[in-house]
Amino acid sequence: MPRQISIMNSTNTAIILAGGRSLRMGFDKQLLQLNDEYLLAKNLDLLLEIFSEIIVVANEPGSLLEIPRIQETTIVSDQYKEAGPLAGIHAGLLASSSDYSFVLACDMPVLDPIYIRKMKLRMAEVKDGADGLINVNRITGEPEPFCAFYGKHLVPDMEGFIESHRRSLRHFIDHHRFLRVDYPAKSDSSDIFFNINDKKDLRQYHEGAEPMTLQLSQLEDHLASPMVSMPIIRFKGKAKAELEDEVITEAELTLRVNGDFLQTMYATPSHLKELITGNLFSQGLINKASAIKEINFERLKEDSVHLVIEVEIEDDNLSKPEDSLSPLHTSSGIIRSKSFEKTSLNRSNQAMDLDITAITKLSAAFQDTSALFARTGGSHACALIKDNQIISFMEDIGRHNALDKLIGHALINGTDLAPCLILLSGRMASEMTMKVLKTPVTGLLSRAAPTDRSIHLARLHNLTLMGFIRGDRLNIYHLNGGHRI
Repeated sequence: MPRQISIMNSTNTAIILAGGRSLRMGFDKQLLQLNDEYLLAKNLDLLLEIFSEIIVVANEPGSLLEIPRIQETTIVSDQYKEAGPLAGIHAGLLASSSDYSFVLACDMPVLDPIYIRKMKLRMAEVKDGADGLINVNRITGEPEPFCAFYGKHLVPDMEGFIESHRRSLRHFIDHHRFLRVDYPAKSDSSDIFFNINDKKDLRQYHEGAEPMTLQLSQLEDHLASPMVSMPIIRFKGKAKAELEDEVITEAELTLRVNGDFLQTMYATPSHLKELITGNLFSQGLINKASAIKEINFERLKEDSVHLVIEVEIEDDNLSKPEDSLSPLHTSSGIIRSKSFEKTSLNRSNQAMDLDITAITKLSAAFQDTSALFARTGGSHACALIKDNQIISFMEDIGRHNALDKLIGHALINGTDLAPCLILLSGRMASEMTMKVLKTPVTGLLSRAAPTDRSIHLARLHNLTLMGFIRGDRLNIYHLNGGHRI
């Protein structure tokens, strides 16, 4: 016999499951940020417009205190530990004051408020004793357990499932009477069922949400792959998981100029032409990209990433400042000059309006642009900005290498650097600032801090310097005479 229910069911509660271990992601997904905004906070804003009661199920509720509007929710924890999402839904339904509750995972970035309201209305009008409402994935034909409604009356059945060691949420759904509807999405980009389980999913989301990202940060694989998969064992507390993780590649590069050994570098094996061009320019060995007559790459061994790079420069175009050709071993770019403070750079005032709001938004988008960082967590990045747009982007294991690649790319493509700014992911140490000062760029920005020597150099050579660009705040250490806020 169907259970007796009221004519209109109450559907005023949403449950967000935020208690996962996040073994595959490597950090608590309840604190996942997209464009400098907590995903949980973004979803709370949307759900609070639709539901009067929000219940967050979290096994570490203390870490949620920094989430905006979390005080407007009820936070509960699983009563059944180590029992997966079924235990989370059980805990949420126990606390719910509605007949049916909408259930969402904390790692789902694509919500459709119009469709959620339609689901809510349909659930409120159910008169046949359904256990809830489940959407069917239009591609796989399988039921989707999240972005779904569950009845509060299911609590005893869930307890029976968990206590009998049946913990599969899909198995539970198959054993109950859910309304099944096809979600009418028009494309994969609007897939409300997409969730961010790991760094690959995070990258996939950014590529779909920001087409510019795919254009600027491609994981090219020419001479060697910039990343490899390796087996690892990951622990979170006492929980153990064996999995494949993506690790950034560190290539050994032997650089020879006109037949003579110059230096050994350790870098990510991508955009190597740009790296070499920018590196030689930063060292003062060339003053333009066309000074390089030819660059040849040779891989020494198939089973290792060791490349020999032969660069040919016409003697008339090869600059030889004092101590410029002493051999080096380095994992980053270098500045050879010993008296940089005494150098006259003749940096003129560059008329430019700096929009603080635009800069903070660019910094947030920049953080999510790096393919290598999203996949490996092991890279630095930098971007060239013109007219409030990122026009080029480079990444590498070394922050100096990333900057050399960016400068080299600009030189090769004939980019006018005077009206441009450079944005870094890491701190603005003096050697980074000196590299920028060798170009016509008039502003250096970073999400991190400068050193005192960088500030001194910026003020000495008329370079705008901004740091700690996070959220809606930033620090200005110096302004080029032509820049206006």
